[in-house]
Amino acid sequence: MEQEEYISIIVPVYNSASTLRRTLDSALKTMDADCELIIVDDGSTDNSRGIAYEYADRDPRIIVIEQEHLGSSAARKNGVMSSSGDCILFLDSDDMLTANAISDLRAIMTPDCDILVANVSQRALNGTSSLLYVGHKEEITPAEYLKRILTQRPDFMLHGKLFRRRLFDVYPWETDAIMAGLFHRALLLSLICASKNKIVIAPSAIIYLYIRRPGSLSAMLSLRPKGIDYLWGAVKLLPLPKREFVQWSLYLLDKTLISRGIPIGENFRPALELIEMAKGLELSQEENHMLKILGSRSMRLSEARRLVREGQLTAVAPHLSFIVAAYNNFGDVRTTVESILDTGFRNIEVIVVDDGSEHGESVKINAYGIRYPRVHVRKHATHKGLMQSRMTGMEMAKGHAVMFLNAGDTVYWEGVFNALNLVDTGADIALMGARMERHLNDFDAEMFVPSHAPRLKDDAKSIFTGILEKTSLPHSMCFGVGNLEFLRNIDLDCNDDDYGSDALWLLRIMDAEPKVAFTDKMGYVQHRSPGKSLTSEQRCRSELALGVKMLECLRKLGRLNESTRRSTAAGVTLTITRILAKTMKTSFFGMRKANALAGEIFSSATLCHFYNIAQVQAPDPAECISRAKEMRKML
Repeated sequence: MEQEEYISIIVPVYNSASTLRRTLDSALKTMDADCELIIVDDGSTDNSRGIAYEYADRDPRIIVIEQEHLGSSAARKNGVMSSSGDCILFLDSDDMLTANAISDLRAIMTPDCDILVANVSQRALNGTSSLLYVGHKEEITPAEYLKRILTQRPDFMLHGKLFRRRLFDVYPWETDAIMAGLFHRALLLSLICASKNKIVIAPSAIIYLYIRRPGSLSAMLSLRPKGIDYLWGAVKLLPLPKREFVQWSLYLLDKTLISRGIPIGENFRPALELIEMAKGLELSQEENHMLKILGSRSMRLSEARRLVREGQLTAVAPHLSFIVAAYNNFGDVRTTVESILDTGFRNIEVIVVDDGSEHGESVKINAYGIRYPRVHVRKHATHKGLMQSRMTGMEMAKGHAVMFLNAGDTVYWEGVFNALNLVDTGADIALMGARMERHLNDFDAEMFVPSHAPRLKDDAKSIFTGILEKTSLPHSMCFGVGNLEFLRNIDLDCNDDDYGSDALWLLRIMDAEPKVAFTDKMGYVQHRSPGKSLTSEQRCRSELALGVKMLECLRKLGRLNESTRRSTAAGVTLTITRILAKTMKTSFFGMRKANALAGEIFSSATLCHFYNIAQVQAPDPAECISRAKEMRKML
């Protein structure tokens, strides 16, 4: 490359204060006089902008551009449009350039080359590394390079490549239409199509150090049906030969969705349009089979199950951790885990915590874990209870998000998938639709739909009050997906009594004021709960005991005052009234049983103890019976 040609290094930055100095130092070490470094701050809220200006004050080759938070795609666009260079080199704010990167690029780049593909050293956080490219230097045409990355080994990275600045004038820069995690894929294809000169691939030139982050959020967002749909919309208008485009698209959907077991809906646009586009083309047997899978939900599910059973969908860095507590109930555990595996999710792990089961049951659970690579079993030496089992599961979990399940319950992929997306995009807790099945001592199955729940709002304060008053929220941790890091930072109580423990956890979680989001898609079916096996009298006494624990929890949180005491008392009273109403409806003698239950409960020392602590007058039994009669009509 001739010395007078100028290189612009573009660094998009968003809240990267912990790594930005290292990145900028690496760039400055390799830059010469014919370089500029453009830092585009994408509305950072940490000290990233201050660090950028600190470096700019020291070196005139550094330019800082500020923009509101629009994403890395818009930041790259802003940087390129503001650049003065003849060539563009992209650098992420947590990666590095090698010491000789610029001189190595100049030694290889020639005037008749539009894109120089240099080598990238991919380094994991554990210190291991690998090179992205192997082989010898090649000079190929844009069409040959395009066909190679579409049909052989995909290489959609902008990193480690030097682009002629003029290529960007051809590209329309529709950044708003493309998800940030996929923009670079569409941009690279467009730059190749805009190229008229040769492309040089030089494996010997190691110029970029890519820090590979396991389970990174951008990578996970890319591997979503919505993300693939964005990518499809961006590239299907490119001037690609129809046959090669169909072949590449099949490869893309297989590698990103089908072979990863990621579910897609019946109206998934890329699948429908690809099936239509492929009509009349001569395709291989394997390609025709893939088209059939894309067009059939049952075939996709069957394929995902096969991959799961064969252990081909294991994940080193899981994105979602399912935690299942087991205690002498292998059959229930198997039902729950099978429902998880049948979703076909790839980037997951299933943690089964054997809470001191008897020897025979423990052997079965352990053998089950050995059978499936993604199922990990941890055993307690003694029985410690449901919540301690969940804590053990959280200690083991490696995912970005976590979901708790009671053994015997099942999941449905669509609700879990939507809730996970909400956590990926910023929510700390995402609640989803759920169903509570019918039991012999219950009535019609209940359906929880967040948007239909009375008084339920997407803010922690209203949910906190709803937990106390028992008015709006199902008191189960199982109806949502949570950000694992957020949950680990909360002091969650553990106790031996499983009844109502979820409510105590939820109180502590909502006290931390999480960002809450909802999806109405059903993701959880509750087949049993600790309260289902109790008699009406036992449930009333358990609710009173739980009320005492909730008051103690409020005291520890510094939230015990007249308002919260009254809300807790109102919640316990409402629950007792509901139990009376259900008792009335159980049989022909239900009214007599309800009156007898009311007499027993309202004269008990347990009830007096709770209302004394709450500093609220105990309800009148006759008034509760009257309210229960009205409530019975609605059951």
